[in-house]
Amino acid sequence: MKERIHYFDNLKFVLIFLVVLAHFIAPLKDITFIKYIYWFIYIFHMPCFVFILGFFMKNTVKDGKIVNNKWLNYLLLYCIMQLLLIVINDSSYTFFTPKHGLWYLQCLIIWTLLLPVLTRINPKLCIIFTFLASLIIGFDDSAGSVASLSRAVTFLPFFMLGFYATKENIAKIKENKKIIVITTIFSLLILLALLQLGELNNFSKVFYGKSSYDNSNLGNIGVLYRSLWYLLAISFSALLMAFVPKNKNLFTNFGGRTLQVYCLHILLFAIYKKFEIFEVFNSNIGAIILMVLSFGLTVLLSTKIFSIPFNWIMNLKFKRILNE
Repeated sequence: MKERIHYFDNLKFVLIFLVVLAHFIAPLKDITFIKYIYWFIYIFHMPCFVFILGFFMKNTVKDGKIVNNKWLNYLLLYCIMQLLLIVINDSSYTFFTPKHGLWYLQCLIIWTLLLPVLTRINPKLCIIFTFLASLIIGFDDSAGSVASLSRAVTFLPFFMLGFYATKENIAKIKENKKIIVITTIFSLLILLALLQLGELNNFSKVFYGKSSYDNSNLGNIGVLYRSLWYLLAISFSALLMAFVPKNKNLFTNFGGRTLQVYCLHILLFAIYKKFEIFEVFNSNIGAIILMVLSFGLTVLLSTKIFSIPFNWIMNLKFKRILNE
């Protein structure tokens, strides 16, 4: 049991580092190798993160009902983070349109509230339904960043895959490394083909789930690109999950504090972008230095001292308050 916990903490540390790295190198996409690293990370890092989130949400519902009010803790955290980002950016307050990376918190709340409905459906049918819904919503130009609706539906299949995944399923991923490597090689060949055809830039537009196919200037081919993205996201996520170590190591404990890293790095990123600090790293060598600093920042923000306010927020007992 301990090894299984260590494994997930190791995996979460790798993923939160990729989240931090992707955000901080984003303004440097004019540098060719950074652009490709950025795109590659975005193929799978959030799908895999959402999958793990779904895996740990199994105890949220029972008999078609939400059995805890943890989503209210996330709602409070979202409101605080949104307010802080508005102060940093000197912008007007908007509740439903998230700032920077806060769409993830919004979606987490939405997915939790959807669980009582989705868990009433046969698991296989539910997975098929969510994939179809995610492909269809791409045709709706009105589904955008408000309440993160487009992203909520786009990433919902990964959440439900994680929700229905078992420990045995995870173990099989680690046991079938050869098959996963072969699948990954095939996936890389697809990316090389898209690169040769000059379509990699268009393909990358579906990674975010933020806009419709038309608003991304893709037209009907967008649904094919999103379908292909799902296949590649699953392939690369499986590769990562297969080779992440299951034993405790130097970074294992940090993997248990990804929420604070996620929130704090967003605040730092807002400052980084507002004052255009990224210009300091706008060179090949500077970009490499930034990548190293992103790793160091992930470790720093994972330390216990930064967990104090987040532990307080997440341990508030809304159920007791609501009952009173």
